[in-house]
Amino acid sequence: MSLSLARKLVSGAFQLTLSNGLVRVFGVVTMPILTRLLSPQAYGAASLAGTVISLMSVFALAGIDMSYARAYHSAQPPSGAAVEAYCWRLSLLAALAAAIVGALAWWFLSSDAAERDLTLTILVALGIGFSVAQTMAQTRARLAGRYFAMSLSIVGSGFAVVAASMAIAAFWRQDALALVIPLVLGYALSVVFLGVPTFGSFVRPSGLSSGAGLGLIKIGLAGVVTAPLYWLLSSSDRWFLQHFHGDTAVGIYSIGYSVGIVGMMINNAVTAVWLPEAAREFEQDPRRAQNTLGLLMTRLIAAMAIIWLAVAAAGGDLVRWMANERFHGAAACVPYVAGGVFFYGVLHLANTGLLLVKQLKWAALWWLVGGALCLLVLGAGTGVGNGANQFSRR
Repeated sequence: MSLSLARKLVSGAFQLTLSNGLVRVFGVVTMPILTRLLSPQAYGAASLAGTVISLMSVFALAGIDMSYARAYHSAQPPSGAAVEAYCWRLSLLAALAAAIVGALAWWFLSSDAAERDLTLTILVALGIGFSVAQTMAQTRARLAGRYFAMSLSIVGSGFAVVAASMAIAAFWRQDALALVIPLVLGYALSVVFLGVPTFGSFVRPSGLSSGAGLGLIKIGLAGVVTAPLYWLLSSSDRWFLQHFHGDTAVGIYSIGYSVGIVGMMINNAVTAVWLPEAAREFEQDPRRAQNTLGLLMTRLIAAMAIIWLAVAAAGGDLVRWMANERFHGAAACVPYVAGGVFFYGVLHLANTGLLLVKQLKWAALWWLVGGALCLLVLGAGTGVGNGANQFSRR
């Protein structure tokens, strides 16, 4: 195994995990206060707004960030600054269009008058734009190996989000805005902390021909398929809950979800370092990389499985200990959410291999299979809908 790759992976993942862990501690410590100040309905509306932001953001990106990460260090053109300029310009234009569509969809499709709030609608649009910009800024930092800067960004923006939520809930609003405003603020601060390319790179031509640009987009184009399916698998449960059981059930579920995804801080830390470093290793020696990356993947999957076990064992007790009693029913869903986090982490590791050989279309195929199964479970009424009905009555 390449010791250099292993050191970079461990060092970068440790820094990002530590920073994500601190942010998670902020959230856990403030949970008793926020769940006392805010109702399940407020959490529910904020959770639904977050799913719209997530869905439209991944639509806007459409795999551009993956193309950026894969091609930037490529030994063959296009690569380097030309790739960066092209991907940033395309992603920001797509973010603008997605923000408009997302805001209109939220305004016209919201079933509750409280959700059809102009301020909340504007925040949804801003959240989409800043979410895309944050993803691109993080990809840029990963490609430069700036993991310490990313860690500082996570801690700084995370602390600001928690502080803003507390202040808004205590002194101004006790509705969804107390959660959505800080969410958008966190995206924006991450972009400020990490920085963006110079203004000139946005206005000057990238130098890529139309054919080269199209080839670059195709690398991550499977994201056009995986984007809505990712939303279906990770966020559509909230809309099923809202439709059948109302915002209260969504709010209760969101607390259990926030505890169940604690393993994501490990997943995100590992995958943030994994793709750019794996791409470098692959470009240097593709044959050696097969063994090196395969061995590392095995160890990372084992670590993720241990985290799943730990969260499933302790997560429910944490909900009952820290949250207001109105939210205690959320403990029932924690082990299942933690399981989803494990398999999502494995998926990201496996996707890297497909991305390196530019065959991400196979990932899109399996996303389609997973999406179909998800619809069958939810549509049959045997999934999260009935489970939510049980814990919302506890």
